[in-house]
Amino acid sequence: MNILRDELIRTREGYELIIYLDPQKVEFARESDLGGDDKQELSSDVEEYAKKKYPNVKIHVARIILGGMLISTIPLTGIAGQAQAAAPKDFSSAAPWAQPSISRLMDLNIITGDTSGDFNPKAAMNRDAFTTMLVKALIPANELVKPDKATFTDINKNHWAYPYVETAVDRGWISGISAGVFGGSQNITREQMATIFVRALGLIPDDIRGLGDTLTFEDKNDISPFARDAVAFAVRNGLFEGVTPTRFSGKENASREQVAVVVDRFLANKGSLQSAAAALLTTTVTASVGEDLSSLTLRFSKALDSLTAADISITAAGGAALAVTNVNISDDKTTAVVTTGKMTQGVPYTITVNKPTVKGPAIVTPVVTDLLVTSVSTENNKQIKVAFNQELDRTSAQLVSNYTYTGASSGITSVDLLDDKRSVLVTLTQAEGQQAVGTLGIRNVQSVAGNKLANVSNTVTFLDLTIPSAVGAKLVAPTKVHVTFSEPVTASALNNAAFSLNNNTYSLASVPTIVRPNVIELTLGSTLPAGDYTLTINPANTTSGNLIKDFVGLAVPRSDVKFSYATDTLAPVASVASVTQTTVTLEFDEPVSMAGTGALNTDFTVYHSNNNVANYKGTVSLSSDGRSMTVNFDNTPLPQGTVTLFLNNSPTTTSQLQDAWGNKFATATITTSVIADTTAPTVAGVNYVDSTHVDVTFSEPVTGVDAADFTLKDADGTPVTVTNVAPTNNTYRLTTAVPINGSTYTLSLAEGVLTDTSLAKNKNLPYSTSFTVADTIAPTVTTGEYTADNKTVLVKFSEAMTITGLGSILDTNNYRLANADGSSPSALPAGTTITQTAGNKGVLITFPSAISGLGSGNFGKILIGQVRDASGNATSALSNPVTLTPAALTIGNISDVRAISNDTITFKVDSYLNAIDVSKFTIDGQAATSATYKNEGGNALVTVRAPITMVNPNNVVMGIAAGGLTSDLNILSSVISQTGAVDYVAPAILSRVITDTNANNKWDTITVTFSEAIQPTSVAFDSFLVDGYTVNDVTVNADGTVVTLKLREKDTPDIAGTPPRVQLVKAIRDASAQRNVLPAETAGVTAATV
Repeated sequence: MNILRDELIRTREGYELIIYLDPQKVEFARESDLGGDDKQELSSDVEEYAKKKYPNVKIHVARIILGGMLISTIPLTGIAGQAQAAAPKDFSSAAPWAQPSISRLMDLNIITGDTSGDFNPKAAMNRDAFTTMLVKALIPANELVKPDKATFTDINKNHWAYPYVETAVDRGWISGISAGVFGGSQNITREQMATIFVRALGLIPDDIRGLGDTLTFEDKNDISPFARDAVAFAVRNGLFEGVTPTRFSGKENASREQVAVVVDRFLANKGSLQSAAAALLTTTVTASVGEDLSSLTLRFSKALDSLTAADISITAAGGAALAVTNVNISDDKTTAVVTTGKMTQGVPYTITVNKPTVKGPAIVTPVVTDLLVTSVSTENNKQIKVAFNQELDRTSAQLVSNYTYTGASSGITSVDLLDDKRSVLVTLTQAEGQQAVGTLGIRNVQSVAGNKLANVSNTVTFLDLTIPSAVGAKLVAPTKVHVTFSEPVTASALNNAAFSLNNNTYSLASVPTIVRPNVIELTLGSTLPAGDYTLTINPANTTSGNLIKDFVGLAVPRSDVKFSYATDTLAPVASVASVTQTTVTLEFDEPVSMAGTGALNTDFTVYHSNNNVANYKGTVSLSSDGRSMTVNFDNTPLPQGTVTLFLNNSPTTTSQLQDAWGNKFATATITTSVIADTTAPTVAGVNYVDSTHVDVTFSEPVTGVDAADFTLKDADGTPVTVTNVAPTNNTYRLTTAVPINGSTYTLSLAEGVLTDTSLAKNKNLPYSTSFTVADTIAPTVTTGEYTADNKTVLVKFSEAMTITGLGSILDTNNYRLANADGSSPSALPAGTTITQTAGNKGVLITFPSAISGLGSGNFGKILIGQVRDASGNATSALSNPVTLTPAALTIGNISDVRAISNDTITFKVDSYLNAIDVSKFTIDGQAATSATYKNEGGNALVTVRAPITMVNPNNVVMGIAAGGLTSDLNILSSVISQTGAVDYVAPAILSRVITDTNANNKWDTITVTFSEAIQPTSVAFDSFLVDGYTVNDVTVNADGTVVTLKLREKDTPDIAGTPPRVQLVKAIRDASAQRNVLPAETAGVTAATV
């Protein structure tokens, strides 16, 4: 049984056992309604439990409690037990709160009265009596320690407490008061008793150190230091209480009744006390994931002695190990920040700390946290600051195309990630006027963890009343000085007249240039002597056209900024900014460039592992600002682990890599750590953009993305063709063939159709999500048809329409009959009825009698007023004329023709059917074996079975003779011929042939032929298993129908033996737009030989 706890209660009749079942255990949910067999089983379980837990107690009844409700009362009179112990003569003198405990312990023979039959509940408890009671309660009689030689002179072998004292000492619970003396006659204090009970739970002082600080008794400082932590543990876990709510009185002698209560509590709560002790004996660990998904914070319940990367293992749910590259443990050794490979959102990771004292493991699941904009504010009339709630991915944050601005300004010139990495500064192409209002839209921005921002739009109002100021000046090159301002600045005619260097003692050359919105670069007329210089901005007599000012016309006040001129003699320094197995990004502490005739990859080279060995050389490119360098190792991948990079610079000054001062970058070696990327790329987010565009963002850069890889369906399951994908960094914009509107759409991506850019070329995981698109498109009237009896008109709409209220399609006032040119409209005849068709996508207008000449003359058109769709969108025109034509079923009424198997075709008819004639159907010229239909959602789904296997669904011809279909309006179909069906048939393996291509009597090649072209990227070297052979390589031929497996040859000839079995062990897809899947095989097929 799953028992939460029990209580033993003494009554006049004897003892009652109250058992509380755990309501959280599912298996006991049925016990609230016990039948005969169940009740008998429960009775047996209870009897067994009572015998084991209370073998010496006479229990006459057990009451079972579940969820606070008594569910059963079970008599236990048959339990064997000894007679109930007689109560002490002075039992009534014990405090009422102690009497139940004394009775239970008497019955358990843990305590006895003295020779006169008294318990003396108020008397102090001495050490030997306490030790005896403690050991009797906790240790079975057959485990008592009885050494041949007594440990203490005052507790000899003949002493009544001898085995109990020896046992307690042996277990380390208690010790003597001096060498060879136990002091059994001395009284025990309350704090000593607490200490001994805590020792009995296996705890030592280090395990509970500091708990005493949590005590709230007003006399806590009077408790002896050695006992304070133990008292705190005992009080916290319900073993002890104070003598009053505010006092513990630790140094008071423990009375016999107090000891009885504590011993009884210990027995009743032994399990929870042991659990509380166990939690302190071990160190527990919890973990949390950093925002970048590449770090973990581990928190320990107790300080560790040390922690290294070798002590930690991290495993994903699928079993893949994640490398630990660095561990930084806090000074108090209770917290550690662990740097790892990047984790995948939504995948659980198990973190194990391999140290004996640490209990674990910890399990974390990185979750998708919404990236949000927390504030949008104008910095000035040309810049907008946007703050986010997470650290941003630099590339997506600074991509101008991820932002749109609507206002007087013509657009955005730049977006800069600020130092906090959670904010960006958006600079407009031109400044807005005072009190101008604009709208900033943001989309596709990602956090470093890959969390995608939902499309947001914020309105801002510009009002710049702050006078701009010069912040500082800095020498950045021998003749270049950068002047920084508090905000973007300009001038009607920017020239050097707005600046004066040392009161024009030194000249400025060239025209100043704005290198950043708030930074102006000045060119010195020549190099300067070393020293401090003063640059004056907008000196006296600067003309208004030359004044440096902000974009609302506020001029920078005349001001001086200082800078120092000193020749830079420090060589530039490089560091590793990021590293993968194929790409290293280096950052320099200052801009660098190649001198004179120097060229990257010739005069400056980078190698890994083996310097100046061609096979280890990377391809180097330098950023436009000279601050970062990318080294591509696609052809010479870096190994996992610690890798040395060799940065070699030309010894010639005219061709070296150097800074602006000519300081040469010193040839260097840099050591870095490389972690293999084994994480599959995933879809990080899907965003609806507009009626024909959806953005799909991946967790990392990917390749091989194709429009056909995406499956988009509306709520009815109707496919929406994706015609194009256009990438922007990790985001791909899908273009749809038809508008997506007013439905819940499902977007799916099959597994393994694309790969990341890592060396491992990890294939994507399968993905599917749903998103809802509001209906914002106006409905249209598509057709108006009349039946042969001239009594009914069928009007169809482009989507589901409203049938109530304003714009209802059931309102007769919304319809008029008119001439073929739309003139002379007339109301519908009295008695006309209108009913909606299935799905509310059309109406049947039934006249009270036939209208002669319907479809011509005065009745050539029907005018439909401004009706509304189900979302309330009205037709764009107030009147929508439609030419009336005879109702018919033609090929134009048929859509979504599919080959769903080798002999079955399905298609949709845009109206309900009430009859189908299979004799009228042919497939590739042969009579169909069956034809059925199902009316649903305003359409009829027709399924036709062919008598033969279709060779190519793209060329199959389905014929329907006149009258093959009959609509619910009894309209017979005309002759219909449909060529081609969309391929929804999975590919099949036609043959597997093994050959010896090099004629050395060893099999080396297997060719697998398919029924149709397959998608090459869905096949890998591990897609097939060949018994007894290793597949070294896989290729797909040009038309996609043959896969060639190259085998590792055996050491000895094998072609005389039995050919191996060849098994497809991973699903593959065909090359159709539907990417139909051939699933993995459960068993292989023996290869044929030539």
